[in-house]
Amino acid sequence: MCFCGPSHGKSRDLPPSNVVHSPDPKEVDDLSQSLRSLSLQSKPIPSVVSAPSVITLPSGTTSSVVTTSSLNTAPSTFSAPPTTRHPVPIFPLAAAPECRHCGSIPESPHTVALKNANGNKGRSYYICHDCKSRKPREGWITWDDGRGIDPTIGPCFCPGGGFACRKDKMGAGSVDPGRGFWTCAVGGCGFTSWRRDGRTNEQALRLGLGYDEGWYED
Repeated sequence: MCFCGPSHGKSRDLPPSNVVHSPDPKEVDDLSQSLRSLSLQSKPIPSVVSAPSVITLPSGTTSSVVTTSSLNTAPSTFSAPPTTRHPVPIFPLAAAPECRHCGSIPESPHTVALKNANGNKGRSYYICHDCKSRKPREGWITWDDGRGIDPTIGPCFCPGGGFACRKDKMGAGSVDPGRGFWTCAVGGCGFTSWRRDGRTNEQALRLGLGYDEGWYED
């Protein structure tokens, strides 16, 4: 028996139930592009990231990695403590310095001879003739120049807060030739330090610093 439809006795050609239609390749490619676009739009990118974080963007964008150096992060509030700088006297001195041992004042500065074994030829200096007359190896007051003065070392014990200290060395005829030390730049006080950091033994002990053997210069 045959069931005929409106085809007037002719049966319709229906596709077999086990046949699968293949989609159009162009339609598949358009659909993939649309899904990829939606996937990129659904991933938010943070605007600010604290260091040392790194932002990784999806592949296919302009840059694959963004570091926090390119972001507007808050500036650091840490800064190293400033180095203390002490006042430096003006040389040549406007007036001859007073001897701190006897109070006498020299008339004028002297000049080191050109044939000097300690490398000080031509330098101006002051000595106390009264003290030197009693003890030939004494009487020294100060150099009258800025050589060896370091504004970061000090201050000395002079009134008014002191000055920056001067680096010097023991002479060739001394008991310890070449040994370096720090001293008052104008000879106005008894400041002396044999430490490389310029601190006195009392200061180093108070600060809990270790022993410093000092240094020697040519």
